[in-house]
Amino acid sequence: MFELASIFKKNLDSPLYCQLYQHIREEIKSDKLPVGTKLPSIRQLSQDLNISKNTVELAYQQLTDEGYIKSRPRSGLYVAELEKDFNRRVPVLADSRQKEKDNLKQEYKYDFDPNAVDLEHFPFSTWKKITNECLNPYRNDLFKYDVTMGNNKLREVISMYLRHSRGVYCDSSQIIIGATNQHLIGILFQILSFDKFKVAIEDPGCIEMKSIFKNFCFEFVGIPVDNDGIDLEKLKCSGAKLVYITPSKQFPCSVVMPIGKRLSLLKWAEEEDVLIIEGDYDGEYRYHGKPIPALQGLTNANNVIYLSTFSKYIFPSICISYMVLPEKLAKIYNNGLYFHEQSVPRISQQILHQFIEGGNFERHLRKMRNLYSKKHMILINSINEFLGDKVTIVGKDAGLHILIQVDNGMTEEELIELAALRGVKVYSYKAYLWNRDTYSIPRIIIGFGGLNIDSIVYGIKLLKEAWN
Repeated sequence: MFELASIFKKNLDSPLYCQLYQHIREEIKSDKLPVGTKLPSIRQLSQDLNISKNTVELAYQQLTDEGYIKSRPRSGLYVAELEKDFNRRVPVLADSRQKEKDNLKQEYKYDFDPNAVDLEHFPFSTWKKITNECLNPYRNDLFKYDVTMGNNKLREVISMYLRHSRGVYCDSSQIIIGATNQHLIGILFQILSFDKFKVAIEDPGCIEMKSIFKNFCFEFVGIPVDNDGIDLEKLKCSGAKLVYITPSKQFPCSVVMPIGKRLSLLKWAEEEDVLIIEGDYDGEYRYHGKPIPALQGLTNANNVIYLSTFSKYIFPSICISYMVLPEKLAKIYNNGLYFHEQSVPRISQQILHQFIEGGNFERHLRKMRNLYSKKHMILINSINEFLGDKVTIVGKDAGLHILIQVDNGMTEEELIELAALRGVKVYSYKAYLWNRDTYSIPRIIIGFGGLNIDSIVYGIKLLKEAWN
């Protein structure tokens, strides 16, 4: 039913799960997969196509959310019954737009990727010098196994940085280094002995975290996000015993939780014995005032787990994240999970340690904060100038992307498609929603970290032409 060569195209600028989702969707719409057809299990399809189970799960989740397939308890996933006229494109593009679609080649000259960073201004010469020092054969200690929690010196400099920059108070013995946040969450669940309790997630929010919780068989609930962060009243009524939250810059709404709401959240969590996972992947990038201190440093309670990464501050492929555990959880880890292999190469940890210890990291942060602030301002001004009153900026307080609401009669899919015809790539907001019942006016995610200033301005001009 699924041929690998016909599904995945290496030259497409699209994630594998999107290509798999699109392939199955078209098979259903063309009746090649009739109503009632049972789909392969996640495990089976991942083995057949030689892809990860997460890729298959994300594709299946998207198809379920859109109503193409449905789950039958203890049976599997089946093709759902669609309306008879479902295959009709509604609304149909005007003839002029259709001709434009046929004539223009889909090339992304301007990619507003919310996960991209500015690599042009990274001090690669310094990084290379440190790397060469670490590759010296006389430093044979760097080619041996490291302690399971990570390089001691790296954890010490991270602890010092967190204290004065993010207001996180911890000892190096509370820090665990890991390749990704997902890997660290897996370790956390082992520390918690895989106790099954309800987990609350921001809605919209991080789809990767939703997938992790689901894979570990946790019951989870999406809590709506207000103009200042997660809805506390609905969170309190959810019955959750663990909540994953991004208070320093919510993704994708890009709102910052104010100090008053943070304190209320912490008080409730302490009273109800709720664990908080605080995701803080780009909290240093705030453009109106100083960065707000992390939740972890605002309380003496032993219930906040701080999670962060260097991918947004250095470069994505560095693959070094870290987790700060409360003392009680750090003791459990040291007593029972010390046998874990460290997932980050020792030499990579040493390079980062020397980069931070030499003051290079904080110098780079200051430079990038100023640069991103300028890009952020130019993006806002360009949107106001070229896109006019049909576009409302929803989230713009921090981070490397903004969220816009577009009220010009087009659907989100049309907005993304027409932008692509102009060589501009913008990103879906709907993809991060759990509950889409209240979704009406389309929203689009626009990142600016990886583009230079001229590209930002011209890219927005092209959006005006595409969406006019």
